[in-house]
Amino acid sequence: MVVVGALACLAFEYRPDLAIRVGTASVSETLCAGVFVSGLDADRVFNEEIRPQRGLQILLKRLRYRVDKERRRVITTWAGHFESVATFRMAYGCTLGTKTGPSPGNGRMLRKGWSSLGTRS
Repeated sequence: MVVVGALACLAFEYRPDLAIRVGTASVSETLCAGVFVSGLDADRVFNEEIRPQRGLQILLKRLRYRVDKERRRVITTWAGHFESVATFRMAYGCTLGTKTGPSPGNGRMLRKGWSSLGTRS
């Protein structure tokens, strides 16, 4: 019982789910840029850019991605969960979000002449 409690505390403190979500987001963003910005094959991008990354080695066995060319997006999951979606938007490139739209803060339009920090550029 003590071991289970210790594992629960570690999982709560270190949040491995967040690390997995960062991994799926990285894969979605990389594949989206490779396919929709550079015009490369998704499997080629995966094998040349993602597979060699040491930080993602532990996730590869259960990592799945799907390229939706009609909606210009890449959906990546790990073990069927921790979904990340990168969508190509003309003039913005690939942005992370959900199946229904961009994440809060992604895709915001900046006022002409202003940077994202709110200062004049």
